[in-house]
Amino acid sequence: MNVMNRLTLRQLRLNKKRTGVTLIGVIISVAMITAVTTLGTSFMDLMQRNAKASNGNWHVLYPNVTPVQAEKLAADKKVEAVSLIHEKGYASLPTSRNPDKPYLFVREFNADAFDRFPVQIKEGRLPATDSELALSEHMLTNGGAKVSIGDELTLVLGERQVEGVPSTKLGQNEPLQTDSSGGAAEKLVSQERHVYKVVGIIKRPVWEPTWAPGYTALSHLDLAKLNPTETVSASTAWKHVTRGIFEQARELGEQLKISDVQFNNPLLRYYGITGTESLQRTLYLFLGVVLTIIVIGSVSLVYNAFAISVAERSRQLGMLSSIGATRKQKRKSVIFEGAVIGLISIPIGLAAGLAGMAITFLFVNPLLASTTNIAEKLLVKVSPASLLMAVLVSAATLFISTYSPARRASRISPIEAIRQSQEIKLTNKNVKTSRLTRRLFGFEAEIGLKNLKRNRRRYRATVFSLIVSLVLFLTVSTFTYYMGISVNMSQDDINYDMQVSLRTNSGNAEQGAGKDFASDKIALFNKITQFEKVEESSIVSQLYGFWKATPDQEMTKPENASSPEGVDGNLHTVQVIGLTEATFAQYALEVGAAPASLTASAQPAAIVVDRTFGRVNGKFVEIQAVRLSVGENLRLVNPPDEKLDKQQELGDVKVSFLTNKMPLGVTNAGGASFTVVLPLKQWESFAHHLANTHVQPNVLLFLNSKDPIGLQSDIEKWEQDRGRSELQIWNVYKNRQQNRQLMQILNIFSFGFVALITAIATANIFNTISTSIALRKREFAMLRSVGMTPRGFNKMIRFESLFYGIKTLLYGLPISFLIMLLLFGSLSGSFRFEFGIPWHSVFISIGAVFLIVGSSMLYSAAKIRNENILDGLRTENL
Repeated sequence: MNVMNRLTLRQLRLNKKRTGVTLIGVIISVAMITAVTTLGTSFMDLMQRNAKASNGNWHVLYPNVTPVQAEKLAADKKVEAVSLIHEKGYASLPTSRNPDKPYLFVREFNADAFDRFPVQIKEGRLPATDSELALSEHMLTNGGAKVSIGDELTLVLGERQVEGVPSTKLGQNEPLQTDSSGGAAEKLVSQERHVYKVVGIIKRPVWEPTWAPGYTALSHLDLAKLNPTETVSASTAWKHVTRGIFEQARELGEQLKISDVQFNNPLLRYYGITGTESLQRTLYLFLGVVLTIIVIGSVSLVYNAFAISVAERSRQLGMLSSIGATRKQKRKSVIFEGAVIGLISIPIGLAAGLAGMAITFLFVNPLLASTTNIAEKLLVKVSPASLLMAVLVSAATLFISTYSPARRASRISPIEAIRQSQEIKLTNKNVKTSRLTRRLFGFEAEIGLKNLKRNRRRYRATVFSLIVSLVLFLTVSTFTYYMGISVNMSQDDINYDMQVSLRTNSGNAEQGAGKDFASDKIALFNKITQFEKVEESSIVSQLYGFWKATPDQEMTKPENASSPEGVDGNLHTVQVIGLTEATFAQYALEVGAAPASLTASAQPAAIVVDRTFGRVNGKFVEIQAVRLSVGENLRLVNPPDEKLDKQQELGDVKVSFLTNKMPLGVTNAGGASFTVVLPLKQWESFAHHLANTHVQPNVLLFLNSKDPIGLQSDIEKWEQDRGRSELQIWNVYKNRQQNRQLMQILNIFSFGFVALITAIATANIFNTISTSIALRKREFAMLRSVGMTPRGFNKMIRFESLFYGIKTLLYGLPISFLIMLLLFGSLSGSFRFEFGIPWHSVFISIGAVFLIVGSSMLYSAAKIRNENILDGLRTENL
């Protein structure tokens, strides 16, 4: 090691505090870069594992391939594995206690399919031959089947077909087809007898739809036993997943004469591979922005540290220059200092970043599990590429930070170094202060302000660090503030905790509408309203009609209110709501109407909600689409139906009361211009006109409860005990809870990021201020020698802190407010709300600025306040 490097190491050891602060700052910087790259890699790994758990570990699907084509796929050098699936067929289950699932659906998997598709064995083992079977536990718990491992089953397997339509072939995505009386509208054809031995019980597969008519059972596929004309689905996993997989997969399909090629896009996109580059560009842009912010903060810290180091070593470097040290040697000395800092801090920063992510994931994983459908956990995924990226970015940050100070060090001449004239070059203009400053704040404040003006580099560096932290904190605070408003607005008009509806089967198209249609559902829903945890309930019957406004009634029509084909485009969509007698009476009292006068009228008398939420000029706003008057008659019509050759009148309704309050459970969905609320008996007269059409009314149950999650469990258990699977439950409360927890996750990562940036800025500020104070020992000694008291000294330090803070706020707050406006503008494109400022965050940030600067200056000044004046005057370290 040469002399210059030994002197550099000695300088680092002698200035332990500055070296320590620099090391801490660089460690935090490296840790942040590592955390960002690791977070990106870990998140992509999570989504890959989740996609595999949901859809299987495959990349390209070739449906309907012959056994010969499947063998050629497996032999291709680009393909790692081929998962083959053969749909054996459906077998009738007369003993099933769930009328919506009367079948057993048998699928055959080869060994690769069992490995690469999400099949979870609960008891026993997976099939090894085509005469063995693994049953879904759902068949036992929901279907009530009495089957055990070791039992032998004789199944007659066939294909589902709609009665009278031989060309149809139904699968698991099509629910059970029923006729108007509720009976089966389908049959099994091409049936064959098969004998199986039950060898295992599996958990209900995630790929089985809830409306599927068959319980899944798995057997082993023997490709050699298939007829040459039979086909299987071949899901291929490729050895190298690159962007070229799309073109290569299609070329392989053409070679094997396979026309249909499908891709596992949910998985491929988390490899960073999509059919379009937009997602990839977005990911790279986000990562680039975050890394740029980190690098800016890090360069600010490290640059200042090395600039201060050069200032402290200027006399030493000048003396070395006077005895023959070249510019190159002086420049290399500073760069060597940066390399030493990097060799120590980068490995520690890498470890700290990985450890920080591991701790963060411990807190995030429970929230992630409760807010999303992702069963997998975030794991710290360390990839060589992400670590290499962190090292390279950190090394580049150090190089950028040391380059300018190194150049400045190389130009220091012996005379300038001994006289210390290169750091501070003063003119009267540079240090001129307003007379008002002394009059308002005193002599000490003027001295403090002059000091800031003559040390512009350190002053600007400190202010810049504070501005970066202030802007980042307020930007993240504003983003989460507006996101919270947007989430709340999306659920503002939802006044219930839970919605319950009946599943709609496609085979119910012939089912009659009107009174019979509604009464069956109402009877079922009435049973649920008697549950102990139900506090408030509303059974809502719903249909849509159309009404044409006159020119003087037209106001604003929502952009999302579209008219069906064959209907006059000037018609307004009207949501017609029917409420049971008790619910309607309660609603009428809530809005201030007299229930008796409404129900006694021979003509349908309605409470009309004349306001709605709709998209106008690209924004969701509350609007009044039409101008209505009490006593006015509205003639509602139904659009032409494929069974009817002309538009059909539903009937007249009288506007008896106007309000802007919706009944419990009723929202402004569907783009309706306004809502008409009727008693159920009057509503049924409208629904009766739909009996011979394909337009079906809807009946929904809305509930409020102090324990919505417990209520949902009670309803699901009740339905299971009934042996039915016909209810669909949308738990709004749970959705709101998930939104809150998702906001918590966002806050954890966002404010964690800001906290680390603030830590860098704080280290930077502390380093700059403490070194500046230390270098001003002679100045302070001279001031004390001419009569400055300890009180005056403290006053000067306080005003310097005040000026730092004021300058930071003068620049930082306008920049922050500008960013707030940009964020508001981006969100107001979809939501309309007033521009707001998170004032609590603004006040917190203002207090933090003065706290950081004030504590740094007071700590540094306290160390030299009681030093001997003569020792201070003899100080050589300027």
